[in-house]
Amino acid sequence: MLSSRHELLIIMPVMQILTLIIAGTLAGLATGDEVLKEKDNWSTIDFAYATEGDRLQALADGSYVPENVIPNGISVWTNKMVFMSMPRRKKSGIPATLAYFSYDDLSTSPKLIPYPSFKDNNVSDCNNIISVNRGHRIDKYDRLWVLDYGKIGKGKDAEQLCPPRIHIFDLNTSKKILMYTLKPTDYFPSSIFTSIVVDSGISSDDCWLYAADQIGIIVYSLKDNDSWRFDHPYCWPDPISGDFNVAGLNFQWSKAGVYGLALSPLNSEGYKTLYFHPLAGFREFSVSTKILQDKNKVNGNYHNFKKVGSREQPGHVSTQVMTRNTGILFFNLIDKNALGCWNSNMLYKKDNLAIVAKDDEKMVFLSDTIIDGNDNLWTLSNRLPEYLNDKMDFTKTNFRIFSAPVNDLVFNTACEPFLTSSPKMTSAIEN
Repeated sequence: MLSSRHELLIIMPVMQILTLIIAGTLAGLATGDEVLKEKDNWSTIDFAYATEGDRLQALADGSYVPENVIPNGISVWTNKMVFMSMPRRKKSGIPATLAYFSYDDLSTSPKLIPYPSFKDNNVSDCNNIISVNRGHRIDKYDRLWVLDYGKIGKGKDAEQLCPPRIHIFDLNTSKKILMYTLKPTDYFPSSIFTSIVVDSGISSDDCWLYAADQIGIIVYSLKDNDSWRFDHPYCWPDPISGDFNVAGLNFQWSKAGVYGLALSPLNSEGYKTLYFHPLAGFREFSVSTKILQDKNKVNGNYHNFKKVGSREQPGHVSTQVMTRNTGILFFNLIDKNALGCWNSNMLYKKDNLAIVAKDDEKMVFLSDTIIDGNDNLWTLSNRLPEYLNDKMDFTKTNFRIFSAPVNDLVFNTACEPFLTSSPKMTSAIEN
């Protein structure tokens, strides 16, 4: 649904619109950081135990250690549930890796309800959900897709408890309707699945999952119940772009390859474009889902992957998301504590990239960003570098969720669909 500002633009004469744009620019009207509202925040994550006695017992026996829990991913079932994932980077003290709170919960720091239950998050059974990074997304058929990478701990201490698996839940019943185990050829012992996207087709069976594995992209077909892996140099980290500075911390993530994924609207052939980038790098790349959905293209595909363009340095980006109809890409600029955007009908270059929200305190490390079924953008900040370097102050607010309508975020920016010079343009690609 259009905001009142956009309804006004539709009926206004062209000269009045131009006047409004110029006046808005001069007056600083409706900037993104004013529009993007903080919805929830936490200093530590708490869970909704059945009783306070159960919670105290969990604290006493170490099955719940608040300082061990950090939310990394977010998904939103429109007007119903907000999901968060807490990867088990510590081997204990994290009672649930996937949880949610009610969309209508008005408390500032809602307690998280394990999904679908505490029992289903127990690491003692590989049929359960072991560890989820940002690997959860909701399709248009009200199903929650979860990529569980089955690993606890981090770095050299990481332990692969269970093979990576895809779980699919019916959100209307909270019942698991499918569990698929990835093939040994789909991943490596060192694999860390950083993010996923779900491609909803014209039928509930015609759906695909694409997963980023730092150096490759894994594809899963629901219809065929089969998976395969694409490896390509564009997925690899740039060896000279692994130095990071976030919130006053300098560190190196030199092995951080393909990280954020985003799907375009359908093209005239009935396929989409998958946009992706390595975390250690400043370039954006793409590949058609027509290629990804053909397992015969796993080899000999070098020229099917495209260079889209480059960001200004430093321009490290974690995750990203694209609007379903207008092709507006939103991406998390972790060097700048900001949310950026790009209209994919324009060339991917500095003048066409905009910052729609920025906050050097509240938006430190935007970890995940999604768009719900009502075209509202949601983003999660978690100060991850502080957590990984044992510098997080748990007496302060560390985790925040922000939300805003997409149209309001891009209003009066280079990303706004109204400002696109030609609606017939296709996404510009470097050759």
